[in-house]
Amino acid sequence: MIKNYQITDKELLGTNAFVRWGKTLIIFGLLFRNLLIKLILFLLSYIVLKDEKTLFFSSVGNYNFPIWRNEEDFQFKENPKYLAIYSAKKLKEYRTVFHVPNTKLFGKIRDLGIEPTRGFAAFWYMLRAKYLFVDNNNFFNPNASFLIGNFKIVQCWHGTPLKNMGEDKKYNLSWLEKVKKVERPKFDCALSSCLHSTTVYKKLFGNGSVDILELGYPRNDILFDRGFFGTEDVVKTLSLDKFSRTLLYAPTFRRLDKAVNPFDNSFLTKINEALKQNNYVLLVKQHPYAGSINFGEDYSNIADISAKTDDIQELFVNIDVLITDYSACIFDFSLTEKLQLLYPFDMEEYRKDRGDFYFDYCQENLPGLIISDKDGFIQKIEQLELLIEDKSTKDRIREFKNRFNTYTDGNSCERLFQYLKLGDM
Repeated sequence: MIKNYQITDKELLGTNAFVRWGKTLIIFGLLFRNLLIKLILFLLSYIVLKDEKTLFFSSVGNYNFPIWRNEEDFQFKENPKYLAIYSAKKLKEYRTVFHVPNTKLFGKIRDLGIEPTRGFAAFWYMLRAKYLFVDNNNFFNPNASFLIGNFKIVQCWHGTPLKNMGEDKKYNLSWLEKVKKVERPKFDCALSSCLHSTTVYKKLFGNGSVDILELGYPRNDILFDRGFFGTEDVVKTLSLDKFSRTLLYAPTFRRLDKAVNPFDNSFLTKINEALKQNNYVLLVKQHPYAGSINFGEDYSNIADISAKTDDIQELFVNIDVLITDYSACIFDFSLTEKLQLLYPFDMEEYRKDRGDFYFDYCQENLPGLIISDKDGFIQKIEQLELLIEDKSTKDRIREFKNRFNTYTDGNSCERLFQYLKLGDM
């Protein structure tokens, strides 16, 4: 799990005034530190000469200090990963640099023809690169998404909006989120997957100050060409070939102080028995920022693979059924036209904490079948073959796919690089 220092309003309003003020000082100290780094990089960006043949990529995460420390939980994934792979294979005249402060990943990344970087060298490449490709927006953390100055930043983002975000979150904003709304992003352009995303991002990224490119998400190109982008043999690594069906449970992010467990041990035992009877396996990929499922024992047909694989896209090409709750991965997985099961076990509590959705969370609007309770969960597993072949479900998935994916061809990387006039394509 990537370590990320978070303090909630609830924590800050605790009964111990000394602790409360101490945490507040820490937050302002972190903010001051990052703003100072931002100012230094702003000035240097007009002094350091650009290298027109260097492209810099950075995925979700932030630098913990000291910045030369090895962060072994940092991951290699998301849209910048797939753009970097494409760049290394197709844009041979460019230097493809990926920021990943985890030396354990350096060999894997170099094998793809990509140059990994970390520490002060990463800041140097940020200053030198022709373009910076990022997928987050966090000026509290010193990374390529929080820069201002002489930079060309392409915001790739990391999901089609399902839950209200940015200015659309009307309530339950932490004071940190309120502060973050003061600063506008300084991106040159941002990627979108469909008209719905474009509309949301125009408001989120400055009401017209950022060009929104409705070109599709590069990470989804692997769903159409796993041979070109595939970096890991997930079937072999996880021994999936001995099962007749592979199911994946991938829940959304929940605040660390709101972590809840959807499966108690008795429920997991029942699920495992249903899976075993049908020779199915259930893989569990917990959210990297908020793991909440506690496995009290080992199960023959259930495996928590959160620590074994970073990239959920590589799982998508190898599974038969996706089970989730309110995660935006439903938009990506709809491109496969495979079955989805939705388990909103804590809907009311989640709404109170996170806010509302951009459209009604109901079966008519979603690509999956909604599971209402524990019995329904077991029943869906037992009826899985019938559900996979159900025509009405297939039709609804296809309609959802076309509505929320302007392009369904696996050429999003190529479209972006063509727009930026990079390479001879």
